[in-house]
Amino acid sequence: MAGAATDKIEVYLHNDLLTIRGQRVSPLVGAGDVDHFHQECFWGKFSRTIILPIDIKPDSARAEYRNGVLVIHLLKQRVDTKITVLIEDE
Repeated sequence: MAGAATDKIEVYLHNDLLTIRGQRVSPLVGAGDVDHFHQECFWGKFSRTIILPIDIKPDSARAEYRNGVLVIHLLKQRVDTKITVLIEDE
């Protein structure tokens, strides 16, 4: 996400979906007509949605954006999956 401004980045968490939206503005905007022979960076609006494989604690979610790298911290929600099964004799 290098080149994106922090005020243009949005991170949403809804149930098991993590959505990241933002916009990267080309540094050459306003530099006149610039022709590219080859360009690998995508400039403009973007959105990615990731399906999380486990339940998380939404209150503990936080994100850091430093030097063009977005790091999202999510804590797993501990779910006790043990179910007691009653065995009956015939």
